[in-house]
Amino acid sequence: MAMKATINTLTRDNLIAWGYEYDESAPYAVVRHFKTTGPKPVGSLKNGAAVIPLPNGDRPRAGVVSWILHNGDIPDGYTVALQDPADGRIGNTELITKEEATERRRAARAAAASGPRGVSTLPRGITQDSRGYYHASFMVSGKRVSKTGRDLDSLTFWLFKERDGIDLTMGGKL
Repeated sequence: MAMKATINTLTRDNLIAWGYEYDESAPYAVVRHFKTTGPKPVGSLKNGAAVIPLPNGDRPRAGVVSWILHNGDIPDGYTVALQDPADGRIGNTELITKEEATERRRAARAAAASGPRGVSTLPRGITQDSRGYYHASFMVSGKRVSKTGRDLDSLTFWLFKERDGIDLTMGGKL
């Protein structure tokens, strides 16, 4: 008879008591044994990461569940790093310290933030939204003045006239 699982603890004993086992051939590398139907693959993709639903309502990453089933409980001060969050196989996992995990996240965040920004071909003070509208704006005495439209030329003329005092229409002749 299987031992009773303690709710809210992700341990190898609990996973085995709930009927989970590691299976490389399953879509997310985890199967669960049910009394009536036998072993069935479990898991789904949520926000690009493979997750395994547990009876206590938790949904840990499939790679973490695979690592615990294959190697045993995660020691204190350690965590399981996943090379690909959508892959639950044991070859995708690595046991690292929590400090190393924090450093990896910081390095990844810094690398993403230091990349080049998109170069705009629009004049300074004009942006374009996803619907094709252009937005021209500037500050005057602490208040934002703005105008929106689909005609880039008229917005550019308006912006230069209002913000910079330059009349590109040659006194209204254009």
